[in-house]
Amino acid sequence: MHDEMKVRLSREHDIVLVMIHEEDLTLAGMLARIPSELPRASVIPGSTYICALEEISGEYIASCRKARAREQSRRSASGS
Repeated sequence: MHDEMKVRLSREHDIVLVMIHEEDLTLAGMLARIPSELPRASVIPGSTYICALEEISGEYIASCRKARAREQSRRSASGS
């Protein structure tokens, strides 16, 4: 529901919407998702800022995977 709202609002206000998913949360993944019509900032791989972002992204990815595994385990245990 929120994704549909984001799409609708971005179209209504002529805003480029870039959907980022768990698998995109690496420096290369995020840079690849930026459409060519949007400006890109200079990125210095290995900089303190980029290293911190990659660490936070890695933690988020691990958290998503754990939550997904817990949900699958619950479903398996309940037989659904």
